[in-house]
Amino acid sequence: MKAVILIIVLVAVVQATSLKDILKAEFNAFKLKHHNKTYQDASEELKRLQIFVENKKLIDTHNKRYVAGEESYEMGVNKFSDMTPEEFKTLVLTNLNPADSQEGIDYIYNPSSYVNLPSSVDWRDWGAVNPVKNQGSCASCWAFSAVGSLESHHFITSYQRVSLSEQNLVDCTRGYPYYNQGCSGGWPIEALNYVRDNGGINTASYYPYEGQDNTCRYNKNNIGSKSLLLYKLLVEMKPHWHPPSPIRDPSRCVSTPPCSNITKVAS
Repeated sequence: MKAVILIIVLVAVVQATSLKDILKAEFNAFKLKHHNKTYQDASEELKRLQIFVENKKLIDTHNKRYVAGEESYEMGVNKFSDMTPEEFKTLVLTNLNPADSQEGIDYIYNPSSYVNLPSSVDWRDWGAVNPVKNQGSCASCWAFSAVGSLESHHFITSYQRVSLSEQNLVDCTRGYPYYNQGCSGGWPIEALNYVRDNGGINTASYYPYEGQDNTCRYNKNNIGSKSLLLYKLLVEMKPHWHPPSPIRDPSRCVSTPPCSNITKVAS
């Protein structure tokens, strides 16, 4: 009996050691993948390893539920996996008060009884969603939200994928009359108002993302999308093209490309 117990204990120790080694190997791969990440000293590296391990456990537990059909999305390791939720919030998010957003701009759509809408649409399958971008430590998610919607709607009407400039919005909507705060937060609706008033937004290739506040350098000769397109799609809701499917009503996000939450989105 003692021999059996000893074997069980040894197996448990081996498994624990093996798991520890696997997690350490995954942590080293994580550091290598994300720009050869280095830390201040051995103590800091141990702290980051411990945080990484806890986050990895959370990811693995969630993904087991995803495989079982209990979750609608899958999680994975990214560049923030060695950070606590509090550290991530401090780095990426802001204290911008959602109560400061404009009132009365919610769009509530009630489809008519004869409209047959699909339960869901994955616009990635149609090529209408650009690759994921990285805002860095600049709290500019509001600009990425507005740009993401514009890029998708632009594709729907023109069959052309374009990458638009978040930096254009970060730099050019601070202060009067839009009162966004650049890398300290802002509102997608004000970003869209700027594009309307300005007559367009620059391409990302001309006006690349810097992740920090700077002076406005908009150039009317490098427009990637114009306000006419924006307001036909976001206000009149009458796009010129639909995919070959039962979709016939573009007035809600399920049957149009990704929509920006224009009422209360802030980094």
